Amino acid sequence: MKITTPDTEVQSYLKSLTVLYVEDEEMSRELFSESLSRLVGTLISVENGSKALEAYRQKRPDIIISDIRMPVMDGLAMASKIREFDRSVPIILLTAFDQGDYLIKSINIGIDKYVTKPVDAGKFQEALLSCANRLLIEEKLKQAQELLKDKRQRLIYILEGTRAGTWEWNIQTGKIIINESWAELIGYHLEEISPVSLDTWIHFVHPDDLNRYNELLKKHFCSDSGSFECEVRMRHKNGQWVWILSRGKVASWSEEGKPLWMFGTHQDISERKKIEEAVIRAKKEWELTFDSVSDLISIIDTSHTIMRVNRAMAVSCGLTVQEMIGRKCHEVMHRMSEPIANCPYGKAMKDNCEHTEEVEEKWLNRIFDITVSPIFESGGSFNHCVHIARDITERKLMEEQLRRAKAAAEALSKADSLTGLANRRHFDAVLAQEYSRHIRSGLGLSLIMLDIDYFKNFNDAYGHVAGDECLRQVARVIADCANRITDLAARYGGEEFICILPETDLRGALLIAENIRQGLVDLAIPNVGSTVSSCVTASLGVLTAYGIPDKSETDIVTQADELLYKAKSLGRNRMEHNEVNYGPRLGLQQTQDT
Repeated sequence: MKITTPDTEVQSYLKSLTVLYVEDEEMSRELFSESLSRLVGTLISVENGSKALEAYRQKRPDIIISDIRMPVMDGLAMASKIREFDRSVPIILLTAFDQGDYLIKSINIGIDKYVTKPVDAGKFQEALLSCANRLLIEEKLKQAQELLKDKRQRLIYILEGTRAGTWEWNIQTGKIIINESWAELIGYHLEEISPVSLDTWIHFVHPDDLNRYNELLKKHFCSDSGSFECEVRMRHKNGQWVWILSRGKVASWSEEGKPLWMFGTHQDISERKKIEEAVIRAKKEWELTFDSVSDLISIIDTSHTIMRVNRAMAVSCGLTVQEMIGRKCHEVMHRMSEPIANCPYGKAMKDNCEHTEEVEEKWLNRIFDITVSPIFESGGSFNHCVHIARDITERKLMEEQLRRAKAAAEALSKADSLTGLANRRHFDAVLAQEYSRHIRSGLGLSLIMLDIDYFKNFNDAYGHVAGDECLRQVARVIADCANRITDLAARYGGEEFICILPETDLRGALLIAENIRQGLVDLAIPNVGSTVSSCVTASLGVLTAYGIPDKSETDIVTQADELLYKAKSLGRNRMEHNEVNYGPRLGLQQTQDT
């Protein structure tokens, strides 16, 4: 069951919080800050992670909202620094799917929420309110704990500082002797209410308490109890009712066994009553919160016996709360598997320190983040453990979605959308890698550059739909011919294509180029709206390079392009080739001198 807090209360609480907003883009920061400032109490906006870290150390904001990519220090580095000394402050990352690497790393840091860019206002407000809701609940729990602690301490002081009123009662005559403190408890001086008798007592006691008081007295007189004790209300001089704890004992008995004299004390317990009522309310609030938490919580003693569980834990085990209390962990948590039941509980008991670890739970295919915290008695001895299993399945699913999104984005960024071949950007990156490897190995690196002959005329005659189909068919032929795992075929631009053939000599490159040329000649492109098919030819430039170059990899592309245009100038539907050896300038000079 998820903790819920009324939206109006969360929104009101959010307006009391300080929020740090980090964004390097000035216009986005100003626009977003204007909207955000309406939701929060105090907004601090800075332009990079370094300034954000400084602002956090000085202002200690309640919530942090940050972009990932920023100059000086990015959002991920900033969050990592903050997490070194603060594991609790909520951090919301504004991100995009093409930042998958950053987000996967950020999960390990402990980022609370992710909001994708462009930011959806509803989802962002939901994430912000979720963080505020968590802080509000933690504050309420802390206040409840402080209240319990404070009330207990006050009770001790009250009991120690209370002056008890004393009384002596002659049961046979009804005469009562009291001290000054007894009278002061109800706001009088002793002389104001003297002489005191049983009628005096009856006059001040609340009518609803008198019967109960008399019943307890009778039991005591019959020796059913060793001493007498009863809480009653007495009317104070100011008209209010004060709670009095009356304690006493028969001091003497007649020969017939009748009580003669009874002595006792009165103590004002009005403050204690108020405290007890407050404690009851606080306990009810704590129990409501405890049972409302969606995390699976159990309190376990040193013998692995369950002392307390919340409703979520009981439901997960298929039992009621009462059925679990007093049972051993392994008896009732077996449905949640051994990792949830025992780990890292044993480590916390052994090392007397908190342990947290992530366990994949096969039951219902859920994943839990488990924290076990040891609790110590005032003397320092280990008493019990608080065991919290948090369902992080959704977070893991988000992580998997980010991985898939990254893979899909990478695939899209490398491919030409029309032909499916590599695009020019991917080609340039692969060429740079192969060129570096070629320099180290000294083996041949060949390029085939291809341009479809008269493609503009074809496009003008048959339209762009037929033209696109022509490009796809040409791409298929090229991919079928340059099909080694190390080869890469790419659409270089328009009707121009290029192939990288690593570790290939000129003879091998010419063979592949001729297969491409002939494959295109044999290719028939159906024309849209016509039963006639058109043949396709192409001009090709083939270059094989050896040796250590003194230029960049773009030089061999230029060489291949020059060969391509030479083939076009010599009549098209042909290929021109060359083999070059880019040796060092000194080596070339020495060869010429020789």
